[in-house]
Amino acid sequence: MKKNIVFLIILILFILKINMNEDSKLVMLENNNTNNYHYELIFNKEKLNFRNFKLKLATFTSYEYNIKKVYIENDKENLKKYYSFDNDNFISGIEKIKNNYIHNLKSNYLYNDLDKDIDETLINKIEIYTEPDAINIFKKKYPSVEIISLDEY
Repeated sequence: MKKNIVFLIILILFILKINMNEDSKLVMLENNNTNNYHYELIFNKEKLNFRNFKLKLATFTSYEYNIKKVYIENDKENLKKYYSFDNDNFISGIEKIKNNYIHNLKSNYLYNDLDKDIDETLINKIEIYTEPDAINIFKKKYPSVEIISLDEY
C-alpha cells in the first residue's frame, strides 16, 4: 500500500513537471512599464463628455495606458469630485463611471440633474499613465487640451 502511494506521488510530480513548460506566458501582468508617465489632461477648452469619451481617448488604446481618475464637472458640494476608472475594458469603464455618477446624483437627491441627458455631462480632467508617444499623438490631434506631466513635480 505504501509503495502505491509513493508511486502515485512520484507520478503526480512527474506530470506536474511536464506541464510546467518554458513556453508558458503570463496572461495578466501589472503595468510596471517604466516608460509610462503620469499625466493630467485638462479639458477646459475642449468639450469632453460621456458621449465623445471613447472617440477622444481612442488614441491611448493603441498604447499602454492606465486611466486612474476621471473628474466630472459639477457645482454641487456633495457630489464626488472624481471617479476611478476600470481599465479592464474601455467601454465598461465608461459605463461604470456613468452609473456611479447617476447613483451619486440619486443619493444626493439631485433629480433635476438626472432629468438632463447624462451623456452630455462634462468631464474636466483625466489622470492617466501612458507612454510619451501616445501623449504626442494626442497633442497633435487635440491641441487645445492642456497636458500636465505629474512626474516632474
